[in-house]
Amino acid sequence: MQSEILENLKRCGDIQPGEKIVVAVSGGADSVFLLHLLKKLPFQLIVAHFNHKLRENSGLDANFTKNLCAELQVPFEEGQGDVREFSKSTKTTIEEAARILRYRFLVSVAVDHQAEYIAVAHNANDQVETVLMHLLRGTGLSGLTGMKYGIVIEEFHPSIKIIRPILSIWRRQIEDYLYANSLAYRLDETNSDQNYSRNKIRHRILPFLVSEYPTISTRLFQTAEVLRTDLELVDEVVSKKWQTLADIRNQGVVSFQRNEFLIENIAVQRHLLRRSVFFLQPNTRDISFTSIERVREAIAKHSAGQFDLEDNLLMELFNNRIIISAKNFHWQRFFFPQMSDVTITINQTGTYLLGENWEILVTLQSAILDKDALKTQSEMIAELDFEVVGGFPLIIRPWKKGDRMMPLGMEGDTISIGNYFTNQKIPRGARSNWPILLNFHGKIGWVCGLRLAHPFRITDKTEKIIRLELNQKNMNG
Repeated sequence: MQSEILENLKRCGDIQPGEKIVVAVSGGADSVFLLHLLKKLPFQLIVAHFNHKLRENSGLDANFTKNLCAELQVPFEEGQGDVREFSKSTKTTIEEAARILRYRFLVSVAVDHQAEYIAVAHNANDQVETVLMHLLRGTGLSGLTGMKYGIVIEEFHPSIKIIRPILSIWRRQIEDYLYANSLAYRLDETNSDQNYSRNKIRHRILPFLVSEYPTISTRLFQTAEVLRTDLELVDEVVSKKWQTLADIRNQGVVSFQRNEFLIENIAVQRHLLRRSVFFLQPNTRDISFTSIERVREAIAKHSAGQFDLEDNLLMELFNNRIIISAKNFHWQRFFFPQMSDVTITINQTGTYLLGENWEILVTLQSAILDKDALKTQSEMIAELDFEVVGGFPLIIRPWKKGDRMMPLGMEGDTISIGNYFTNQKIPRGARSNWPILLNFHGKIGWVCGLRLAHPFRITDKTEKIIRLELNQKNMNG
């Protein structure tokens, strides 16, 4: 069994002899077993015990653990928290509230002792229960791999690793070891409370399955192990696709070209969506298959619209683009010309800031009419007849309802810019701060980044050109 622990520690990471490890000990059989086995290895251990205050006699667990640490000559740290009150105030389940408070405490102990690892006592039975819970809830390949031997949970700390040295050891083996070595431990009656979802699986669902299929626990554990290595291969493939397909302009938004996304295998599509969720919400523990599949099908069936992905995430479709971001995140400024609400006056050449993400460069040049060059010119560049525009000053302000212009090539006809936005499938959230260029008399010369006005176009008679170039200046704002 000692050799199995050593092998599991290799899976957890590059843990060197002499490393400090915080050991989470509740006083129960699993954590007492973990502590005794780690004590035989060349590590510096610090025991951390958290009192969840869910039982009247929970203080006895703390006393037991404290005495055990004194016997083993291991430093002891104790913490406590009102899980029920935290659950109520954060509107989370008792199980999730307990997890959050417990890990916050464990991380604080690790930080205080400058430890890089926290050992927790999840065993093979816990792994089977986790896989079954994920399966019943609906999950993808990642959920079916269960818990990892070593993982950094960024929700609590960016580098401290949670390790599970006894994840491959069955509860029966643990109890046999404790009995054979006359090692005492505490019993937690809440482990029998079937109001908790894990306990329902442990005491009702799994026993029934085992009665019908005696080897099911072993089979589920082995399946999780096989899928874990398969997932490593899948992750390599998806990582390459992510590098190629994902357009990351800011930590708050992920974008894909819809046509490129739909060419990919359905499995790759699902994994790209899952990775998008974890990229935007690193603290997400798992994502249901239903959520991913609903959005994937929406991408396949629709070319425009908004769809909920997870609680706080939204997926939007427009102009062959897939956008995934938080619901309250103004992602438009990273994909469309956007400006602040302040009107900008251009009195001379130079660079003018439109907002935190966009700027406009204004230059003057002699007219050299090159019709072929004009045809291939970027939409982010406007070249207008400086004299016809009326010279300086020019005005740039956000779009207003009622704005009209005569688009290039439509002499004599004006159109509503609002309708033009609709025809171009510009998302509504991008319209109110769209920059509009006007001359001093209030005539619109350019819907910036989209369309020039016909009256101010360059002709054979143009002598001087004013050139305006839109640029994104900050992708991380």
